Amino acid sequence: MKYLLIILFFSSQISFAERTKKGILNIKKIGFLYNKTQSDNFIFNDKDFTYVADTYKLRAFYNLGSWKSLDFELIAQPQYHVIQH
Repeated sequence: MKYLLIILFFSSQISFAERTKKGILNIKKIGFLYNKTQSDNFIFNDKDFTYVADTYKLRAFYNLGSWKSLDFELIAQPQYHVIQH
């Protein structure tokens, strides 16, 4: 699955780089984030409570425009969490 996501990432970068579109909601950047956490960390380490959490995030950044020295972006970020207690 990891290799499939890497191939998807690079193929989307190539396809978005080849054409320029005019409009308000054009994807400026895309990204993927995977995070795995466990209960054995230095901040919260309780022997009676354990958990494992996996987080998957897909991010899409849309350029909305600029005003003076400010740039406005819209970030669409669907997430999927798997938590085991």
